[in-house]
Amino acid sequence: MSDDAADSSISHVDRRSVLHGVGAAGFGTALGVGTTGGAVRAATTDDEDTQENATEIEDWNDLNAIRNDLYGDYVLVTDLDEETAGYDEHVGDPEDGWEPIGDGGICPGLEFTGTFDGNGHEIADLEIKRSAANCVGFFGGNGGTVKNVIITDAEIAGNKRVGGLVGSNGSSGEVAESSVSIAEITDGNEEVGGLVGGNYGKVTESSVNDVQITGNRHVGGLVGYNPSEVGESSVSDVQITGNRNVGGLVGWNHNGEVAESWVAGDVTGEENIGGFVGSHEDDLVTAGYWDTESSGQSEGIGSGDGDVTGLTAAEMQGKTARDAMEGLDFEETWAVQTAPDDYPVLQWQDDGTTDGAGDGLPGFGVVGTFAGIGGGTYVLKRCLRNTEPDST
Repeated sequence: MSDDAADSSISHVDRRSVLHGVGAAGFGTALGVGTTGGAVRAATTDDEDTQENATEIEDWNDLNAIRNDLYGDYVLVTDLDEETAGYDEHVGDPEDGWEPIGDGGICPGLEFTGTFDGNGHEIADLEIKRSAANCVGFFGGNGGTVKNVIITDAEIAGNKRVGGLVGSNGSSGEVAESSVSIAEITDGNEEVGGLVGGNYGKVTESSVNDVQITGNRHVGGLVGYNPSEVGESSVSDVQITGNRNVGGLVGWNHNGEVAESWVAGDVTGEENIGGFVGSHEDDLVTAGYWDTESSGQSEGIGSGDGDVTGLTAAEMQGKTARDAMEGLDFEETWAVQTAPDDYPVLQWQDDGTTDGAGDGLPGFGVVGTFAGIGGGTYVLKRCLRNTEPDST
């Protein structure tokens, strides 16, 4: 391949309170939530077994030990930051910061091929200072499943295949329902992305927000280089800077598929620069949307053709988003934001400002879904709280 190749009143409840089912309806399928954005999910027997048998990660020491068994299944059970045990030893004190877990592709060593479930917890204060290294990210190389991970407050520097979460996502790798926010990803030479540097597997339902990304070529807000599959993802409030093949979502889409995603962020470069994709060759780019105002780009694809639509911020925000971005699935995947008007979010990220109350308790559309779901046991993953002041 050529080198060019994240009170008592219940009239309104914060729906960050995501409920995950531990029933028999099928993990990862939203059940009856419609446009409320409430995520009620059920798990298959296989997923239940994986969670039940997974090694629990409670601190940075546990996290570091994953590299000793790259085939295992792991679940994060708490937020991690600079105050968590093991941070100084594995992140703060080493000159190069955190050592990425696993290698991949151009990098010597083995990929991570197990399952890592972030369980919706944050991994904060990540530092990786490896400007000369390849396959740089929280995971260096992934050939397994990385899901439900939130990376925030991170500073990452690497050479080739550099990402906020995964440097190189291999052909068997999957990254899902994960995000990177408030981060700087710098010094990249090529295949540099806010979430994943080089994606040779699958990236779905993920996001990047408030991130600065700089590189030379194949630089993207979500993924730098994609010869595979990217879908149902978003990039917002970013600054993306590169020279060649620079795009809001994907830098270079080389024989890959990109679908049902949107971008709102500044994109600058010299050659093959697009608000959505920098350079696109073969295969498909469908249902892509970019904010022409924030991107500063009049073309959605710098080089190549695809089904992409440029919109204003007003068209992409609030209730108008449903009509303006008709290629997005607002029933199962996306949620409109109306309090105040803002860009759509993935339903697993919904904070309760969606359009539509659904059935059940006012302002708590997710509750109404239980009427149509039987035979499941459900686990409340986060607290419920009132977000409106008492009118009395």
